[in-house]
Amino acid sequence: MVDQGDKPFGIDFVDPLFAVAIHIGFTHGILEEPWFKEWRFPSGTEVFDVWVLALVLWTIILSWVGYHESIKTKPLKGMGRFVVDVLLVGSYAVLLVKYRNIDAILQLLVWIYFLFIVWDGFKVWEWHDKYQGQTWQEKYRRELVTVLWFAVFLALLILRSKWQVTPTATLVGMWVATIAYRVNKGVPMWTALWHAVSKRVRGDG
Repeated sequence: MVDQGDKPFGIDFVDPLFAVAIHIGFTHGILEEPWFKEWRFPSGTEVFDVWVLALVLWTIILSWVGYHESIKTKPLKGMGRFVVDVLLVGSYAVLLVKYRNIDAILQLLVWIYFLFIVWDGFKVWEWHDKYQGQTWQEKYRRELVTVLWFAVFLALLILRSKWQVTPTATLVGMWVATIAYRVNKGVPMWTALWHAVSKRVRGDG
């Protein structure tokens, strides 16, 4: 919910928006598939589309969980993050409709991860007092993780458009990046890797 000073404003409108987005996506997406209407298992290229759809659903579910984990400790104080949330949920609805088009999905994911960066920026601005007394890397670790994985999705888009990476390789890359992003949000794996390499270079271990 949006917190205006000490008084929270209204209802958390984001959850109903998620429900509307999923409804739109299913109505204009999977429910229109021949294999669903004919009540049979997907076959041929339909199998690939199902894996893309699974990635889309996984992205949306993890986003919903991540949203609630974030606002639990840092609730929305202004309209900035709320507006970004509306843009994100609208993008999720488009993802669910366009899942048969791997290029559209990749482009949308780049856009979504860019919005994640904007969302994090508003969060830092709203809760700047919560980021005091730590090193720069520790203060903004989770925000830097978002920037890193946005760059990974952007690199996938460039590889796909410039070097014609196959749809299968593109989908695998998106799955790996999606899972790694969520793991990296909770686990500072790059910090641990950096310390391990630094120790090895110094000959400490």
